[in-house]
Amino acid sequence: MGFRWNCLESLTGIGIGVASIGAATFLPGAEIGVASAATGAVIGGAGLLARIKENGRKAGLEDETLITRMQARLLRDLEHWDQRAEREAAQRADAAMTRFLPQVMLSRQELAATALECRGAEDRYPAIAAQRVVDELARHDDLFRAAPAGLPESFERQFAREAVTAALLAAKEDPQYAALMTLDVTIELGAAIRETIDAVQSLRDKVERGFAALQDRAQSDDAKLARLSEKAMRGAIARFIAFSPRAGTDEIVEAVEQFAEDYDALLGRVRELDAHDNRVRGLQRAAEEALAEGDLDEARRLLREASDVRVDAATAAVREAAETLSRLAETDLLALDWESAAANWERAAAMLAPFDGFEQARLLANAGAALAAFSRTRGGLALDRALEIYRLAVSLAERDKDKTIWAKVQNDLGISLQVKAARIGGAQGNELLDEAVRVHRLALTVLTRETYPIDWALIVTCLGEALKKKGEWIGSAAGIQLLEEAAEAHRLALQVRTQRAMPIEWAATQHNLGLVLASHGELLGAEVGHSHLQEAVQAFRSALLVRTREAFPTSWAMTLNNLANALVTMGEFTGGEEGERLICEAIKAYSSSLEVQTRDSMPLQWAMVQNNLGSAFEARASRYDGAVGRDFLNQAIAHYRLSLLVRKSAHYPLAWARTLENIASVHYRMARIEKQNPCKHYFEARECLRLALGIFSRDHMPFNFEKASRLFETIETAIAEHCPATP
Repeated sequence: MGFRWNCLESLTGIGIGVASIGAATFLPGAEIGVASAATGAVIGGAGLLARIKENGRKAGLEDETLITRMQARLLRDLEHWDQRAEREAAQRADAAMTRFLPQVMLSRQELAATALECRGAEDRYPAIAAQRVVDELARHDDLFRAAPAGLPESFERQFAREAVTAALLAAKEDPQYAALMTLDVTIELGAAIRETIDAVQSLRDKVERGFAALQDRAQSDDAKLARLSEKAMRGAIARFIAFSPRAGTDEIVEAVEQFAEDYDALLGRVRELDAHDNRVRGLQRAAEEALAEGDLDEARRLLREASDVRVDAATAAVREAAETLSRLAETDLLALDWESAAANWERAAAMLAPFDGFEQARLLANAGAALAAFSRTRGGLALDRALEIYRLAVSLAERDKDKTIWAKVQNDLGISLQVKAARIGGAQGNELLDEAVRVHRLALTVLTRETYPIDWALIVTCLGEALKKKGEWIGSAAGIQLLEEAAEAHRLALQVRTQRAMPIEWAATQHNLGLVLASHGELLGAEVGHSHLQEAVQAFRSALLVRTREAFPTSWAMTLNNLANALVTMGEFTGGEEGERLICEAIKAYSSSLEVQTRDSMPLQWAMVQNNLGSAFEARASRYDGAVGRDFLNQAIAHYRLSLLVRKSAHYPLAWARTLENIASVHYRMARIEKQNPCKHYFEARECLRLALGIFSRDHMPFNFEKASRLFETIETAIAEHCPATP
């Protein structure tokens, strides 16, 4: 076997110890026909286990021999877990069991009660005892927590139950193990049984004394007691004595009188219960009859079953109501009323909270995704609500034993954090980007390449996008390092997202790789960055092999826009006729993308393309003097101003600031062309940069800040030189 289970030592100990109690209880002659309230109080324990080990040594069964033989069998029984896809879960369970098994050995009372419960069905003993050990483990670690009704058991709990059962069977079925159960152990068990019988007899005597006293009270015209059946009265006495073993006869009589009063009231309330379900009605009637006959335990069982039926029905009704509210929320979103949609999703999630936390987290995750998608195309504050909902979903999913949904929601949260960061920029945007990187990395701790390769590739791609944004903001050597990490992340994802196996995801990753390479090339400059830009263009063209206008119009337009961005930068770096050709090709690509990314249907994307068209015309203008250059600059400003119709400072401050910086650049160029009246352009440029620098942060967006600051200083110098009369 490739993996050694560290919990073998603890399993071996629990196997020998628990099996010894079970085997002793099943010995011929160990008849214990007494009430369960007193059994187990004196059976088993560390002393008995020590005697069994001593007998083993007398019989020539060395501890090491027995332990080695048991561990060899356990290794064989658990070997299949080393080959299963769930091996990682088994390893987590093994680590927790190594820590907690020594603390969860059942008490001697619990062991004896378990063994007695299985008398006549000894084959059930290991499974029942193992189940109780695993339940004890669950109290120490949520890995072993029982699954909610209707959901599969976790692999960690399955492994623990199977391992403990195997340990018990290994001890119980060992061919030489019977030698441990010799005469002196049987004598010790007999003494324990005698003590138990004496304890039960004492209990019976106390019950009889209490019953006699109550009979006298009932005959002296105590109506409350007279209505109690003998069975109900004896049961009440026994329960009170078990609860208060030192109670005297007067206390017993007083307690049962109070019981009789409460009993009458309860019987009336049970009769008043109403139910539309025939099964529930039948169970309630049966519980009423059991109470009338004095069988409180049977009444409890029947009412518990009726409650379970009603809870199941209520849960089903709540789930249906939550699903209907979810459909209403989707309809709200279709009507562009995202606030009502969010409110209805939150209402549906609140309804599920008492019944199904897992489903509640799943619903919120889907709601967050829908609101985030809406915000990406429609803008507005829907993204802020999506972030709130994602954070709540993460906190709920964290409580569930299945961490996969938690990891997926973390990744979705990271995507939305990136979008929000890109909108607001500055110190807060930088903090959001840092959080995005962190939550993507957290998701990768659960959704690993070995166990969840497809999910892993998605998260690695998202992490690459976050690193790209950080790199662009920082610039300099540190930013370039982050861009290199981002490119490597996308290349790793492409090892899973192949064109043949996952063409759509392959195209998306090629597109994202192109974005990183284009940014990297732009930061490196003309001499070094040209090859990166060529790779970026090739990546975008590869993505367009799948992202065709006919099949995926929105993705096609997005990729075409980013291809055009790379072509503009290449054109600026290249110069000459080839550079002009590249820029013209880019302008044509931008115009084509606007046929899909219209202002009405996709306002944010439309504004982005308008801004990019402005940059392309500005790049063309740099190649011409006089009227031709001025005309291209006027077209650039016109496109930038169109972009600002959507890119408002209140909602998209970072995009707004970048467009203002672009407008400042055009005015600066126009001032240099118009020799007669340059000052109005200098003043326009200075004002745009002043506003932009209010968004760009020296600490968190140094690349943008320094670039805008250099241009601002240049314009201030020009104003001092050409416009001396103006403050």
